[in-house]
Amino acid sequence: MVRGCSPGAETRSRPAEDDADRPNPGGSEADPFITGHNRWRSTTLSRTVTVARGLVRLTAIVQIVLGVLFWTDNATGLIPLHQFSGIILVLALEVIVFAAARAGVDRWLVVLAGIWGVVVVVLGLSQDSLLQDSAHWVIEVLHLLVGIAAIGQAEALATRIQQQATGASREPRLS
Repeated sequence: MVRGCSPGAETRSRPAEDDADRPNPGGSEADPFITGHNRWRSTTLSRTVTVARGLVRLTAIVQIVLGVLFWTDNATGLIPLHQFSGIILVLALEVIVFAAARAGVDRWLVVLAGIWGVVVVVLGLSQDSLLQDSAHWVIEVLHLLVGIAAIGQAEALATRIQQQATGASREPRLS
């Protein structure tokens, strides 16, 4: 007998997945037919990842445009905007990292991206004091590469999260 039903009540025999995409429409007790994968939760996670991925893409464009301006010794007054945009990019990366951990993405990729975000911020905020004078270009190039890698990691994690949600294969097929 199903919990919450009287002895003569009709019980449903359809699979739980049919109700997994609907919220409990009334009542404080959880619907006994909703078990397993919850599409509402994965939809919320998917929306969060979509917004964070969009922020990463938007801030990446801002970062690259400002970076080119700085390398050509133009618009150096916009350095605070570049720093703010970089912090937003890293926060969006960290949101994706958290979502990837909840979605069951490979732990090492999640840890690497999480640590990478911290490295981006530390390098970005301290780069003026590293390798002064003629060797400073090395730090500038390193900063560019570390930032591009952070963008790539955000994209890769977001893609894996979506693959996990849809049940798609992780490995591309060659045949």
